[in-house]
Amino acid sequence: GVAPLLWWLRGVGDAATSSARPFSQVAVGLALAVVAVAGLLTFSRGGVIVMVLAGTICMTIYATAGLWQRHALIVLAGVGLFAGIALLIYGFAPLADELASLGAGSVDEVDRFGIRRQLWTADLHAVSDFPLVGTGVGSHADVYPTYFEHRFDLEYTHAENGYLQVLLESGIAGAVLLIIGIGACCRWSLGPLWHSDSARVTAAAAVVTTTVVISLIHSLWDFVWYLPACLSLTMVLMACGCRLHQMRASRRSDNPRRSTSIRMSRPAWAVAAVAVALASSVIIPDRLSAALAAPHWDHYLRQVAALQAQPAPGDEAEPGDLDASLDGMIDSLHKTLDKDARSPRAHARLANLLMRQFERRQREAINPVQLSQLRSAAVASNFPSREAQDRWMSVAIGDNRQLLYQAVEHIHQSLALCPLQGESYVDLVELAFLEGRRSATVRTWLDQAVRVRPHGDDVRFAVGAQFAQAGDLTGAIQHWKAPFHRSAAHRRKMIELLAVEFPPAVLLDQFEPTTDGLSDLYGYYRQRGQQQAASEVGWKYAELLEHAAAKHAGEPAARHWQSAYAVRRFLGDQPGALRCIRNAVAAAPYEFQPHLTLATVLIDAECYDEAIEELNWCQRRKPRDQVVLNCLQRARVRQLRQAANFTGTDPDSTR
Repeated sequence: GVAPLLWWLRGVGDAATSSARPFSQVAVGLALAVVAVAGLLTFSRGGVIVMVLAGTICMTIYATAGLWQRHALIVLAGVGLFAGIALLIYGFAPLADELASLGAGSVDEVDRFGIRRQLWTADLHAVSDFPLVGTGVGSHADVYPTYFEHRFDLEYTHAENGYLQVLLESGIAGAVLLIIGIGACCRWSLGPLWHSDSARVTAAAAVVTTTVVISLIHSLWDFVWYLPACLSLTMVLMACGCRLHQMRASRRSDNPRRSTSIRMSRPAWAVAAVAVALASSVIIPDRLSAALAAPHWDHYLRQVAALQAQPAPGDEAEPGDLDASLDGMIDSLHKTLDKDARSPRAHARLANLLMRQFERRQREAINPVQLSQLRSAAVASNFPSREAQDRWMSVAIGDNRQLLYQAVEHIHQSLALCPLQGESYVDLVELAFLEGRRSATVRTWLDQAVRVRPHGDDVRFAVGAQFAQAGDLTGAIQHWKAPFHRSAAHRRKMIELLAVEFPPAVLLDQFEPTTDGLSDLYGYYRQRGQQQAASEVGWKYAELLEHAAAKHAGEPAARHWQSAYAVRRFLGDQPGALRCIRNAVAAAPYEFQPHLTLATVLIDAECYDEAIEELNWCQRRKPRDQVVLNCLQRARVRQLRQAANFTGTDPDSTR
């Protein structure tokens, strides 16, 4: 939008009367200032870069062609001053931090965590599997998880690169059409710009050229072609470029009609009109229903975000709050499906929420049978028919069973609309007993879930759980290895299941846990009083903590050293504990707690002089801290006793 505003600012002087000109220029300048400030306040590196680049390209073309007037430059200076002041008022630091990464000279700084590169690598693998016509327009969000090996708590609905997404979703065929379209746009914009003898045409061509260049550049690292607001304005300006080209061609041609229009007979036009009408009758209702459903879907996403932001998410939150959240999300998804019944994600999410609602209602029921218990009982009973099973369920759990039947129906609809949703296969396996499915069918669903979501932690954990229920713990561990390292919630569940069956040495050998995994495993054994198992894990845990501390500095290093100290103290390794807490103090010399902990360790080690020195440091920071005062008194008394024992005098008389 910057280039059209610059064109408007430049053209105000030509179109307006002398008395209205200042007013018009100030109005356009204000509009330009608002756009500039909005762009800066996004604190987006890419957005700021393309905005500045758009203004630079357009102004350079105008300056080269001698199209700028002094009054327009004065207005631009005012725009810059206004934008600068607004940015200072709202906060310049976030933008400065974002832009600072661009000057770091490192790809890792620009692409934080390597997310874009990892996503592009996954998309390229998908392209290699579907090169000709791609995976289908709009399929990126469902396809990329099959190839994306890394875990991030985000869903990448787009490829962060317009060219790559076109190649993924429509293959080589779509890429060829894209190249043709880019070539046509370049011809429309550059032709009038280079070969025009009219200042007005040159000014308009500069806007179109800027738009083409900016759109092509921005799409290298973003998905602006998939944002309706961005693409709509781009298409309007492309149409302007096409019209400029046609006008130029008409003036150069001896036969204007032949050079600027396509001659078709009336029947041909009628057939084309009918074809457009038929296509519109399919496209418009489909897109209209999705548009009407979007507000409800967005409301559901906001509810999910709000629930995740709670300090005690999940089952630890207040039951009333969770029930209200579940009811609200389910209601939003029902409204979404009322407007757009062909939304596979809404069906999948609703099915999962209905299963969670069943679990919560059953906890408060007279017969609190959970889903896993219900499934085990139903399978063991081997009912002769589904009707007999339903009669038994009506007695066991009452009307709550309807939630499960609704969930099954939504899962089937979800997979019929989009068979790439691995989590839906897992939910279907959980409810397979309702339909009397055989084990072979269930195993097929599990295989399909792994095939479409080979790196999905939820899928891998659920598949492993099915193996564990079947008694195949070796197969379960094979599926659990990846989520063990990437998901804390799944890791704790695995430890609770496997620590009962296997000794610590087996878990250490099979999972090769890192610091986080050892922390959970060590904590599990400590909480249950299994001292021998905790010691076996503790030696490895302390070693990894020290390695991690050596790789950091400052407070992060101090935290690792303090954790290592606590583990070595439990293990009875007093020299190692003292060494760790000394390193913690050295890493964070101004932190209070490491000094106090070191002082208590030194008292136990009978190093009273050094302990008193540490405690004096602590007292200067917190003069009234009772813990410090008590430790200081204890250290001085023991110091006196130690001196008395050394000299053979009575410490009381000495005092």
